[in-house]
Amino acid sequence: MSGPSTLPAPGKGETFTFARFGRAYHLRIRDSADLPRVLALEEALWVATSASVATLNVDPVLLGLLDEDGDGRIRAGDVKDAIRWLLEHLSDPGGVGEGNTALERSALAEGGRDGEKIQLAWANVLRRIDVPAADTITLEQLRGVRAEQESRGLSEAGVVKPEAADDPSVRALIEDVLASVGGVEYPGGGRGVNDEQLDRLLAEARDHLAWLDRGELATGQRDSPVMPMGEETAAAFAAYQTLRPKLSEFFDLCDVARIDPELARAAWEGDGIRKEFRHRDSEALRGYLQDSPLAPPSATGSLVLDGTINPTYVPALARFTREVLGRLHDPVGPTLERDEWLRIDNLFEAHRGWVADRPEGRAGALAEDRLRAIVDDGDTVEALRALLKESHRTALDLGRVRSLEKLILLQAWILPLVNSFTSFPDLYDPQRRALFEMGTLVMDGRHLTLAVRVADRKSHARLSDESNLFVLFAEVSEREGTPLYEVAVPVTSGGRGNLGVGKRGLFIDNHGHQLHARVVQIVENPISFREALVAPFVRLGNALTERLEKMQEQASKRIETAGLGAADRVQQAAETPATDAATPVAAAPAATPASGGMAGGWLAGGGIALAALGSSGAFVIKTLAGMSVWTILGAISSIALAILLPILLVAWLKLRRRDLSAILEGSDWGINARMRLTHSQALEFTHRPDFPPGSRGVVRRAWMWWLVPLAMAAAVAVWYSLGAWAQGSG
Repeated sequence: MSGPSTLPAPGKGETFTFARFGRAYHLRIRDSADLPRVLALEEALWVATSASVATLNVDPVLLGLLDEDGDGRIRAGDVKDAIRWLLEHLSDPGGVGEGNTALERSALAEGGRDGEKIQLAWANVLRRIDVPAADTITLEQLRGVRAEQESRGLSEAGVVKPEAADDPSVRALIEDVLASVGGVEYPGGGRGVNDEQLDRLLAEARDHLAWLDRGELATGQRDSPVMPMGEETAAAFAAYQTLRPKLSEFFDLCDVARIDPELARAAWEGDGIRKEFRHRDSEALRGYLQDSPLAPPSATGSLVLDGTINPTYVPALARFTREVLGRLHDPVGPTLERDEWLRIDNLFEAHRGWVADRPEGRAGALAEDRLRAIVDDGDTVEALRALLKESHRTALDLGRVRSLEKLILLQAWILPLVNSFTSFPDLYDPQRRALFEMGTLVMDGRHLTLAVRVADRKSHARLSDESNLFVLFAEVSEREGTPLYEVAVPVTSGGRGNLGVGKRGLFIDNHGHQLHARVVQIVENPISFREALVAPFVRLGNALTERLEKMQEQASKRIETAGLGAADRVQQAAETPATDAATPVAAAPAATPASGGMAGGWLAGGGIALAALGSSGAFVIKTLAGMSVWTILGAISSIALAILLPILLVAWLKLRRRDLSAILEGSDWGINARMRLTHSQALEFTHRPDFPPGSRGVVRRAWMWWLVPLAMAAAVAVWYSLGAWAQGSG
């Protein structure tokens, strides 16, 4: 990291201290004295202008306070507003520092938009923790007070939960409101009741009770138009209402039978659709029976109760006979006539209208005696209204407490938060973690220390491919098969090794928790200069191997075809019967070369090829014999450079253009500048840990790199010796 440079702020007397992070200059934020400079710095000079809330390892309460519009993103403007609010409410910002969750009374400003709220909350918290003269409040103390208030169910203005009531009758009333007309969502979880719900229950209870009163029998009264069968009306009406449509249909069909008997018979027997049921299943047959008449219609207009009845309605008719006819006639006659049915239908007309007038409100879910108790117990209702009024006061207190909590949280988090937008210094410090880093992936004997959260892998992979980085996408889970989240992990040094899709490893998050990790996708790019250099030769080797495999496959097929052809000819000759002497013999086909001849041809061809190769080798050796060692080395070096130089140049350019900003953009960050990966970062983000000091039996393999020049020297010596031998033998 280079030294700082200073640039004047246009139109202001301030100076901005910049530092080189990676390959770019960014504003250095060290302490609270640097915060005003952030307000004057153009957003175009920030590293990031926006970030997804899900990718920031910040206290979730503070994230909710910063993301005021609830869109899941924090913008540069939100960070600036937080700085202004913090400096507005601190007379002494000297306590601003990462992790400082203890606020001093002397640091509080007298004014500010929420200054009065914060002062009142300070006194309220100290009173509840019973240390009214304390000069410091910690975040832990404040949250204990807040949790206590929220647990009482009075933390939301105008909404109370059952646990907020000390009086059992008030608690029961709240529970009745929730069980009948419902409630509203409570911020701390569960549901609560407000004045609107209480008023709705009271109004619906009065309507329902008035409706019930219409059906009540006066003292000494046995029946009424609404209750034609007295106390047994409800059961009788249920039996009547179930069968009413089919009874009305039956007597209407009887009227049709007087005029057109064939039409009535067809309605009962279903002549026109009998064939359709030949291949139907049981469900279709049951539907047919349900749609069919109650009984065969007749011109007499009588329903024989123990006659032929549609099986589907036998139970309902038995219930109707017992509950209705049995209460009107003792004993019940063998038939039900049309006139009797019309009288019964008229008998229930008033009750039918009363049932239709039942109020639509949900208060009827409560028992009648409970509804009357609610309406008549005015004291309990007024006690609940008083509790609702109290919630406005306690919620106001909690709102003040939240302002004080916001001040403490900003004091502890504003510096790392601002740095995560302006410069990312912690990303370039091996001893620290940036707010967007999730932890370390341990896999393939290496520590992969840079991991960012992934929301949309498909989109992230597309951007990662443009970063020139080799990126692993891994599922992180606490239990096998239940992913908590996904991370993108760039591999920045070494080689690919055994990394592949399905590879399992260990993920250690920022809190030291050990979790399962499994690679689910890979974006492939060169990892290191060595791998980029070898990659073309690997591809060439793979192509040659593939070509040789195809040639081997084709040769095997030709040998198989030739062998099968020879076997067929032998079998055909064995199966052909001997010809008679008098039988003319057809001209023999042209002779096919035998397999031995074929093998001989191959051997001859191979000998010729070997002779050609030997002659070529002798020519090459004889040519080299007339050249000096330095000439040979120069020729080899020239050929090697001609091949390797373009490869080296392309590899150097691709590795130099590796861009970390694409990894963050894939996690929904708005990045202003390119963040080129430096050599030191590459070695830090991916490294193999050293063996413990004093370890024995460990073979260090660095010496193996010396084999390359030694092998080249040995090759030159061999060529020189062969040349001398060829010259001497010639």
